[in-house]
Amino acid sequence: MKISHIIMKENYLQFQNILYIQEEGLAMGAPISSILSEIYLQYIENTVIYDILLKHHIVLYFRYVDDILMVCKKPQPAYMMYLIHLTT
Repeated sequence: MKISHIIMKENYLQFQNILYIQEEGLAMGAPISSILSEIYLQYIENTVIYDILLKHHIVLYFRYVDDILMVCKKPQPAYMMYLIHLTT
């Protein structure tokens, strides 16, 4: 069994004496979660978000851990297209 499989798929938690298996995502609070999340966000920034910044004329883009701030030149209704594009 690969170590990556163990990290991503073998996440268990207990709540009110019931044992649950987390089926998707990283375990919150696990030491490796922040590292893997940062790697993933760096990849997304260097591929998808970079293209969005150029295409939609975004003036400023800042990210701190998982919080993102974007400043756009276009009127407010246009920013909804950015959010929809980012979340799909």
